[in-house]
Amino acid sequence: MQISEDVVLKSGIISKDEEWFGNIVIKNNLIIPKGVDVFVLPGTIIKFISDGNKVESLIEKKLSIICDSFSVDRNKYICRSSIVVYGNLYISGTENNRVFVGNYNWNGFIFVAGSGQIKFEYADIKYGFGIIFDNGARLSKISNCLIEQCCVGVTSFSKLIIKNSDVRYNSIGVVLFNKSILI
Repeated sequence: MQISEDVVLKSGIISKDEEWFGNIVIKNNLIIPKGVDVFVLPGTIIKFISDGNKVESLIEKKLSIICDSFSVDRNKYICRSSIVVYGNLYISGTENNRVFVGNYNWNGFIFVAGSGQIKFEYADIKYGFGIIFDNGARLSKISNCLIEQCCVGVTSFSKLIIKNSDVRYNSIGVVLFNKSILI
């Protein structure tokens, strides 16, 4: 949905492959289902707004595990807008034209579910809970990215590659559960 000449609003379930560019605003929870690919082009800015909708129960369970492990108040993060990936999310910034994800006091997250996969290159992810990889998420890759000023920068219950990236100034940097592998 186009909300102004230069801003596109996204919400709910995406039904087919999409290519994002320019200014994108995610309202509440955006779901990328299995079999759907979202490609984010260089220079894209993704921001978030929420009217207090609660996350789905699978995600709430994972948030509870993470928050309980580190004495974090999960209620701060349960009703925030987020991207939930069951399909594929490809962020393809460049060294001179990065993709920005987040906005001040977003407190949401990117959740990569059991069939999901992400590949992020040259992205700045800020001011959220962080990125959560669920059990069984397909091997994902974060390369040349900056993840900062999040609660937990990266939490993984599965396999993950992080290469040439800074995970800094987060309350907690990288957390690995259940024999997850960080390469």
